[in-house]
Amino acid sequence: MRVGAFEVTALVDGEGSFSTVGEAFPALDAPEAWLLPVNAVLIRGAGSTVLVDTGLGPEPRAFMPGAGARLLTELARVGSSAAEVDLVVHTHLHVDHVGWDGSFPNARYVVPTDDWSYFMSEESLQQRPHLGDRVEPLGDAGLRARRRRRTSCSSPTRISSTSATTIPACPPRRGSTCWGGSRMQART
Repeated sequence: MRVGAFEVTALVDGEGSFSTVGEAFPALDAPEAWLLPVNAVLIRGAGSTVLVDTGLGPEPRAFMPGAGARLLTELARVGSSAAEVDLVVHTHLHVDHVGWDGSFPNARYVVPTDDWSYFMSEESLQQRPHLGDRVEPLGDAGLRARRRRRTSCSSPTRISSTSATTIPACPPRRGSTCWGGSRMQART
């Protein structure tokens, strides 16, 4: 899809389940698996290639095993590659958003400061080993930029391959984002 001067492409890393519908929605008596696609978004234009989130990551893995690991194949399918990604923007640091971290050799990674502080605490790292495996090495290598979330959604966020300010956390996780001079609404 084109948005102004930018090409925006949804990529599916995998599809699987980690609970039943009834477990996810207790008001429903539904024992079937709750199937969820795990997506990333590729944004190309103005001389930059931005990837929003990095999906589940390669197999084998503990979370959603067998759900697929197609992000790198999906990039190739749409005429891109891991090496072309200049910037990875994380909406947050859940396991299904950071799986391919470290796979983009030319990328800087942007993580909201509040998420980094919460998820990278000693207690959180003990509960979430994927963060120590995938995300923590990025900070050690100097590839991560932490940005404060704004308290207001009224002003746009600017992102380029050299500087970034993350999307503000406004319920239900909405914000405005600008790349170059083109305005784009982002919902995550």
